[in-house]
Amino acid sequence: MKRTNELEHYADYLLQRELAEQTREIYVKQAAAFLDFLENREMTKKESIAYKQMLLKRGQKLSTVNLYLVALNSYLRYAGYGDCTVKTMKRQRRQCPDDILTHAEYRKLLIWAMSRGKYGSYRVIQYFYIRMVSVKQITRTESCMERSVCAVC
Repeated sequence: MKRTNELEHYADYLLQRELAEQTREIYVKQAAAFLDFLENREMTKKESIAYKQMLLKRGQKLSTVNLYLVALNSYLRYAGYGDCTVKTMKRQRRQCPDDILTHAEYRKLLIWAMSRGKYGSYRVIQYFYIRMVSVKQITRTESCMERSVCAVC
């Protein structure tokens, strides 16, 4: 009964913060899930981290896990356990997806730019392609630097 009462008060707190209904539902649901996870154990930073690890092991999208962690942190602050909050996961962006531009497509773009006298476009295409492939450890040789052309050309 105490837990239900606490969650109702938390829902009222979220309403006072003027959060959207769906957001409030998610936050209360995650608070309840965390309390279920705790069972009768004490609320500690270690338990918060263990809950975070459990969420990650479920195989859900990182954005979903982060939403749940934000909801958890909101509840922990509300309940007076601000020192038990956990960091959200950083999503590393792919810097060079292979399916964006193939070498053949890159060459076509360069030929298109040169055939139309678009030298500015030519240089921009070169620059961005070099930036893309630099992740794959492409190095420019001295002769490349003298000609201002990348070794992959």
